[in-house]
Amino acid sequence: MSSPLISLCMIVKDEADVIARCLESAAKAVDEIIVVDTGSIDSTAEIARSLGAIVINSEWRNDFAYARNAGLQHASGKWILVLDADEELDMAAGDKLRQYVVQDGADGYFVHIYNFAGERNDGPAVINPTIRMFRNHPRHRFEGRIHEQITPSIQASNPNAVFMLTDVRVNHYGYQNEVIQRKNKTERNLLLLQETLKEKPDDPFHLYNISVEWLRLGKVREALEGFRKSRMLTNPKTSYAHLLYKCEAKCHMALGQSISGLDVCAEGLLKYPQYSDLYHYQGLFHLNMSDIGKAKEAFSKAVETGPPSSGYHTEEGMGSYISAYQLGLLHEASLEIEAAAESYLRAVQSFSTFVPPLYRLFHLLRISGREADIVPLLLERISIDEPEQAVNILKVMEDTGCSHAALRFIERYRHLLSPVDATVYTAAHALLIGDLIKARILVQQLQVSNPEHQGLLRMNVLLCSLGDELEEAQRHWNRLTELYPEQQSSVLAYLIGDLAPAGLLLDQEGLHDMRMAIKSAFSNSRPIAVNRIASAWGEAVTVQDSPNRANATAALVRTLAEFAERHLERLTETPRLRELSNACRLVLPFEDGSLR
Repeated sequence: MSSPLISLCMIVKDEADVIARCLESAAKAVDEIIVVDTGSIDSTAEIARSLGAIVINSEWRNDFAYARNAGLQHASGKWILVLDADEELDMAAGDKLRQYVVQDGADGYFVHIYNFAGERNDGPAVINPTIRMFRNHPRHRFEGRIHEQITPSIQASNPNAVFMLTDVRVNHYGYQNEVIQRKNKTERNLLLLQETLKEKPDDPFHLYNISVEWLRLGKVREALEGFRKSRMLTNPKTSYAHLLYKCEAKCHMALGQSISGLDVCAEGLLKYPQYSDLYHYQGLFHLNMSDIGKAKEAFSKAVETGPPSSGYHTEEGMGSYISAYQLGLLHEASLEIEAAAESYLRAVQSFSTFVPPLYRLFHLLRISGREADIVPLLLERISIDEPEQAVNILKVMEDTGCSHAALRFIERYRHLLSPVDATVYTAAHALLIGDLIKARILVQQLQVSNPEHQGLLRMNVLLCSLGDELEEAQRHWNRLTELYPEQQSSVLAYLIGDLAPAGLLLDQEGLHDMRMAIKSAFSNSRPIAVNRIASAWGEAVTVQDSPNRANATAALVRTLAEFAERHLERLTETPRLRELSNACRLVLPFEDGSLR
């Protein structure tokens, strides 16, 4: 029987909530799983065994390398893959890993670790290339009680060792705020790093690592000093040397030291001219100094350079969609409409699910009188071939008041929508441009064959309420809540008098309903309904839980600002006032997707 090709080696402690996700993600990539448990008191070990792992119990000695090496001693695969329990292999990684290791010539492989921070997993990640797969050899052992490294022992064993970059992605969730606090990661890391630096006070790698922890704790000056010292001691060819310049720049940014930050970025770019992160930070520093011209130049250079190559530690979106979006904001602020639109389009092309530039683009084109260009631009520049994409674009069009464009979009991309959804969206946008009759006809025709469809029932309640047909609205409401009891606290209940404002739940769905109701009333010239809904909205805000209260307040302000912007739109009919009016309209708050 041949030996396993790849052994997954892990160290764990109390990871019952995440270890299954990790092991399941790696199941097709590896032939053997070795889990070293350093003292779990939860069901981590049992879960690991149930998923085929060999579990080794090992006393925790405040030494990560020791624990890692305990696992290597039991691995029989030709290659070692190292993961942490709060990580998972990307879906496409399994086949890629096996393809790489059957090739000759490499002693170790870099993968890309996508580190997610904050509370959610959908924001830009920090991307670190890290060696996580290497040949299984008795001399290949980890070194360092924390931030343990395998490279030194591989190079000691073979000075001509070859390390190759891959496009394998590993998602890491251990830097999310809740995880860091629950596991006391920062306190643990600081203690181990301080002990290590007592032994090796000038070790540049650990000076870098302890500075990361200082920065995470908000001790920016200590972090800056550590990063600077580490940079002075680090060989420029070291894999993380370029990152030290950006870390220093981040510290200067936090301290408001823009000139020093620009100096650090400039020095770094002399050595690493393809590191677009530094161009992006130059743009931020110039922006802080109100030098819009130089900020544009820096962001333009970032976009021109593009995302850093795979050997760089970077932040997702640097040199691509985030840099392009920042450039678009500056062009828009300078009333450079064409340049702003181009930057927003480039941002969406780079990352189609990044919605802020789509909001800005649609808003900008509508206000500049070019709403009719939206669908042709999408056809020309953006690949739209998934139903979810089409629905998201229609939501953005609804939020930005681009209902004329939405109706054209539905006609062009109807094949991506179900017949019922296409009709509901068409009716909603007809209503938002003031065509109550068309909306009523569309919904009534389709409801004959779909009497229990939630979207149609909800739309009928709204349409009948705006048409002053309260008995009919009540009938649809009764049927809606009979079939879908969760709708009892919907904004629609308030429209027919079944709910006091204090009972309104202004969560994400509730805010959408409220905006739809008040904007429909405004578009169909129902001023009494507008005032009534706005008053109820304001009263409901006071009884919402946080963060619903903050989101509901922001949404109300943006909606009322949109009405003001619509009134200002009338001034564009006067040529002398058109430019001034549009400039005012662009700076008013609007629904930009941040409350989604």
